[in-house]
Amino acid sequence: MDFTKRFFWLAAFSVLLFCLEAKAASFLYAINDNAAGNQIYGFSVNETSGALTALAGFPVATGFNGGGSTNLEMITIDRLNKRLYAINRGSNNISAYSINDATGGLAVLPFSPIAGIANERVIKVHPSGSPLIVGGDEIASYVISSTSATPAAGSPYSPGANVSPAGATFSRDGNYFYTGGNLGDFFAGFAVNPGSGVLSALPGSPFNSGNQTPNPTATDATGRLFVINSRQALTRVYTTAAGVPAQVAGSPFANGLTSFASDGEVHPNGNFFMLADRTGNRIGVYQISGSGADTTLTAVAGSPFATGGTSSIALAFNQTGNFLFVGNGTSRNITTFSVNTSTGELTNRVVQTANALGAAGLINGIAYINFAPAVNFDAPLDFNGDGKSDYVVTRSANATSPSTWYINYNGSGNGLSYAVQFGIGVGLNTATSDRAVPEDFDGDDKDDIAVWRPTGVGDPGKAYFFILQSSTSTVRFEQFGRQGDDPSIVRDYDGDGKSDVAVFRKGNAITTDDPCGGSAIWYYRPSATPAVNFRYTCWGAPADFPLPGDFDGDGKGDFVVQRSNGSGMAATFFLNKSGGGTEAVNWGLPTDILVPGDYDGDGKTDIAISRAVSGTRNWFILERDGGTQTYQFGSSVDAPAMGDYNGDGKTDIATWRTSATPGQVFFFVRPAETTGAADFQFQWGQQNDYPVARYNVH
Repeated sequence: MDFTKRFFWLAAFSVLLFCLEAKAASFLYAINDNAAGNQIYGFSVNETSGALTALAGFPVATGFNGGGSTNLEMITIDRLNKRLYAINRGSNNISAYSINDATGGLAVLPFSPIAGIANERVIKVHPSGSPLIVGGDEIASYVISSTSATPAAGSPYSPGANVSPAGATFSRDGNYFYTGGNLGDFFAGFAVNPGSGVLSALPGSPFNSGNQTPNPTATDATGRLFVINSRQALTRVYTTAAGVPAQVAGSPFANGLTSFASDGEVHPNGNFFMLADRTGNRIGVYQISGSGADTTLTAVAGSPFATGGTSSIALAFNQTGNFLFVGNGTSRNITTFSVNTSTGELTNRVVQTANALGAAGLINGIAYINFAPAVNFDAPLDFNGDGKSDYVVTRSANATSPSTWYINYNGSGNGLSYAVQFGIGVGLNTATSDRAVPEDFDGDDKDDIAVWRPTGVGDPGKAYFFILQSSTSTVRFEQFGRQGDDPSIVRDYDGDGKSDVAVFRKGNAITTDDPCGGSAIWYYRPSATPAVNFRYTCWGAPADFPLPGDFDGDGKGDFVVQRSNGSGMAATFFLNKSGGGTEAVNWGLPTDILVPGDYDGDGKTDIAISRAVSGTRNWFILERDGGTQTYQFGSSVDAPAMGDYNGDGKTDIATWRTSATPGQVFFFVRPAETTGAADFQFQWGQQNDYPVARYNVH
């Protein structure tokens, strides 16, 4: 019988879904630069609709004066420390505020205002919160603490000959700072010492762009730098090595914005560059294709998109990138677009009424902050989207019989649970039984019931993903991988908010279709670019084990393997990060079980292992900031079943314990890094079930 005729059985089921109101909040701020007195406007952001609602108590007067001339980036937010900074150009200082994460309200910090420099035009803050850098006639750097803002040694710094800052950007890792764009053909680059705040000119800085007013406006996770020559309708793309830029082969790229380009930003998924056309009142959107020196920019269909405002100058995305906000300088309002994260198209334009942000002055910058858990933290096995891992087991009579998934919604919906037949022999670990791969493949913030099936049909043995999409209740299947591959590495590798089908292939033999010369291969199919059949990364040795996760917190899956160094010796984890760079970390023993998760809630996957010791189970967690957690929890015969069962944004220590006695099969949970939180348990399943929470345990 053709295997496709037996690939799944679906039981009829009806599920009531519950939408739980998020407790976290998102805010958008805009500065009205006015020589008669600066004001900051604040709005709450509805992450579902993009709607903006004015915050109580706003606008907030800074108490100081603006410059009254057009500038691009006169407001910035330190997202890590919840601080907002605003330039008061007419008063030559900077206002500093803390942000209330519940109300969005602003409170003046004890070191505000900060004495500034002449003709301040741009302000940026390091990803760690210090230093704070202001560009004007010179470049000032300030070391920020909770109580002070202290000029760095040597500050202010000269930008160099023929450089006049109007815009600026940090590299994603904060190691480099670029500025320019007001006058001349050159832009400057500096190495940044985050501890001291000292800026050191990069070799070759300032850099000749070849055209007037080069504004370094954005960087991406691969180290590329995007520079716009605002008066020539050109966008230049550079690769960087130790911060030093080198223009890619096809650069500059005509962007078609012949009016006056201003602020540009890279979309959170890394696939698009969006650029504000100040006097044309429109937004250009460009597909980023290729990599390294082969990078190209191509306008997407429909670009440019009219904003409906005047002097469209500043851009900000919401956290997931499904909304784009545009600050319109002279109409003093904000335009909101919906963003198609697959195509880059801007739709559903909503424009505030003219003068919504004041009857005079200029909107010279906008900034967004989200206080929800990091977008790249996804509670595993969250089938109803409430931010908690659900209790899930599968049950199969044998390796060739249909499997039933039993799901309990973990306290949401009055303990609602359901059962659905999907897959064959799920979790029974035979050569052709299905492997559970529950991930969010359709981007609706709910995990999908999904399996990967090695069929043994064909040469070298075709394999298929079968996915029950929660957004449509329809099944899709994709041929991907082959018998012997490991599908547990399914992750979002392109940063579009959807998990990509993926497999890990051990490289123990060179075959005719092996692109990596015998090393391990990570294959994935990027959902953001459906035309791409697959991509791959060569990483790992034949005997290595994969450790899936996002270890640098950029919202994209990284390539990480565990390698044995011999019996009794520490194992080494080798990390190849999507945000750039590699690491080698010694942690644990080769015989330890890999239990990936974000145990400290910082948005980064930790290197975590579990070890059976004298009848108990020990857990050893190496956090990405160098901290450690150690637990003794569970029996050595328990199955690791980690997940976020209390919905606090941190992976919990958890096991599943089977028993021949009915009613005595339990999930046991210890909340990780949570002071005073009590252990808890939940009865679910029966003997010989498979706990789906261990689908990516090695």
